[in-house]
Amino acid sequence: MKTPGCAASTHSLPTDGFPNLARFFAPRSVALLGATEDLSKFGGRCMRQIINFGFAGDLYPINPKRDEVFGHRCFPSVAALPQTPDHIGIVLPAQAVAAALEQCAERGVPYATVFSSGFSETGTEEGRCLQQRIVEIARAAGIRLMGPRSTTTFTIRFNHEVQGIQSCDRHRWRQGLGPGDGAWSSST
Repeated sequence: MKTPGCAASTHSLPTDGFPNLARFFAPRSVALLGATEDLSKFGGRCMRQIINFGFAGDLYPINPKRDEVFGHRCFPSVAALPQTPDHIGIVLPAQAVAAALEQCAERGVPYATVFSSGFSETGTEEGRCLQQRIVEIARAAGIRLMGPRSTTTFTIRFNHEVQGIQSCDRHRWRQGLGPGDGAWSSST
C-alpha cells in the first residue's frame, strides 16, 4: 500500500505461513542500539531492565560514544559486534532508525524491536514515510519487526525482558508482550 507522498512499496507480505518466533521471545543474544547508563533516557532504562531481569545470554550494548555500559563492553555499531544477535532493540531518534535497520540487515539480524517514536503516529507525511521506509527495509531483509513505538517484550521462562517503562515482577508472569500502541498485554 502506498502512503501519499512516499514511494510505492515493492514488497509484499510473506506467504509462507507463520514464522518461528522462538529466537524473538527466547533469544540467546540481545543487542541494544542506543544503550546508555543515563536512566533518564529510554536506552538506559531498557539496558538496566535487561540486566535486572536476569537475562543470561550474551548482551551487547551499542553506542559509538561509550566504551562500557553498566559493566558490559559497548560496541560502536552493529557491524562491530562479535556475533549476530538473535534480537536487537533500537532506541534511537526516528530519523536514525532506517540506517540502524540497514545495519541489522547487513549483519543478518533476524528480529528487531523499534522503541522509538516519531513515525506515523505523528500524523505527518514525514512520519508516515519514515515508517514505510523501515517496514520496507525489514521486509526486504526478512527481519521480523516489532514497533515502532513498542514499549516492552519479555519472556519470563528465559529471563528475557527488553523494556524501559516500568519494572515488573517476573515471578508473577510466564510471558508477555507490549504492543506498539503503548498498551501493555500479558498472558499467564
